[in-house]
Amino acid sequence: MAYRGDNACHCWVNFNGTGTVAIRDSFNVSSITDGGTGQYTVNFSTDHTDDDYAVTWGGDGGTGSLSDGCQLFSIDTDSFSSHWGNGGSQHDFSHCYFITCGNN
Repeated sequence: MAYRGDNACHCWVNFNGTGTVAIRDSFNVSSITDGGTGQYTVNFSTDHTDDDYAVTWGGDGGTGSLSDGCQLFSIDTDSFSSHWGNGGSQHDFSHCYFITCGNN
């Protein structure tokens, strides 16, 4: 059963961020834009109603360090962008995961 409405999961995506970026599986994601090393933009099929939604993420396949991580740097109604890296250096990750929740 799918649930859509306020506070529901608006989108989720699992993608390969190395080489040619490729979506493995997703819901309500039209594409991933590769902005360079460790930089990805997730584009929605259907926009959020505002940019006050929550984003959670996970990933692996960076440098293997505990300090590998992700930082969001742009949140819009139709997309959000992220930087992935370690200690100030950006890295591509082989497994990137995002979920957004908020008003639909």
